[in-house]
Amino acid sequence: MEFRQLKYFYTVANMRSLSEAAEHLNVSQPAIGMQIRKLEDLVGSKLFIRHARGIRLTPAGEIMLDHTSDILNKIDILYTTFKDIRKGSKLDFRIGVTPSLGRVFVPRLMELCYDQHPRISLLFSQNFHEQLLTDVLDGNLDFSFTKKQVNSQNFETVPLYKEPVRLIGSAEEIKKLSKPITLDQIAHLPLVLDGRDEDLEMLILRELTKINTKLSDVIKVQSIQLRKNYIANHSRFALAPSALFHSEIISGSFDSILMPIPALRRSIHLVGPVIENMTTAENQIRELIIKIIMEMVDEGNYEWELIS
Repeated sequence: MEFRQLKYFYTVANMRSLSEAAEHLNVSQPAIGMQIRKLEDLVGSKLFIRHARGIRLTPAGEIMLDHTSDILNKIDILYTTFKDIRKGSKLDFRIGVTPSLGRVFVPRLMELCYDQHPRISLLFSQNFHEQLLTDVLDGNLDFSFTKKQVNSQNFETVPLYKEPVRLIGSAEEIKKLSKPITLDQIAHLPLVLDGRDEDLEMLILRELTKINTKLSDVIKVQSIQLRKNYIANHSRFALAPSALFHSEIISGSFDSILMPIPALRRSIHLVGPVIENMTTAENQIRELIIKIIMEMVDEGNYEWELIS
């Protein structure tokens, strides 16, 4: 069984026309017909039936088409792999993710990447936006999610989605709050904030200044586990994207309320190599990331909104 026999068969089967396949492949019809007859002799079954409007697959042809599609796809992957290797392309990539994405995005990317591109290896670095941006610009990461766009001829920034910041608390404490909650109420709640997220704190303080008030009871920590502990055991509230506490919210131990501040919607971007300079493997990872994000936006579990 030869590669060209499979290629000819696959093209004819998809076009349902010997003449169109010959034109597409730039090969004569007799040459294609001869190779398909050799393939039929090899498998011991007719693969096509001729009729007035062209040709159609036999049951054996349908089976052959399924397997041929897989074989040709694997050959294409193999060719691309060695092409990248000849170019010195690497097949392991470092991707920077925020803590919230680490919980809801990373497992999906790992599963899909292993399924579609098993030759590619992914290593994830979980950190906060400012450090992730520094790491990708310094070359310590290949791709990274960030809050800020990068203006550089060496990097491409892809706008992905916006996510709202919510008031997170234990389900019991959230139930006690009057709704809709006001900014003044939030200012007087016991809060546990992310000590590294200065941008969020500045946004909140700016809004509080407009109503002549300020935060009255704030603890700042850098550990997510500590924040969870303060929420669960000390009746404190966090201000964060819901994805950061997704498992706790799903389990019913935590709950959340949308903040009464429209401006508290973060824009999330993907920073990576300029697309014209990407290897095949880099582009495959980029496309997978964008595909998964779009699926997660459509699912609506995190109130994400695509950036148009």
